[in-house]
Amino acid sequence: MPSLLRSGILEVIEREDLTHRVILPAHKEGRHLETVVGRIPDWVDGIVVVGDASTDDTLQVA
Repeated sequence: MPSLLRSGILEVIEREDLTHRVILPAHKEGRHLETVVGRIPDWVDGIVVVGDASTDDTLQVA
């Protein structure tokens, strides 16, 4: 990864006004969703669960 930073491909931005969101695609993930969301770091400001016509309880768990 450091070589990418040196080449200018990646840029590290440190700004306090930025927020962090996780977009979580979920198709038939009802039984795993709580575990996955529980592993998301505390510094994340929001979680967006994108349902994909699941036939299980993904929507209700989300």
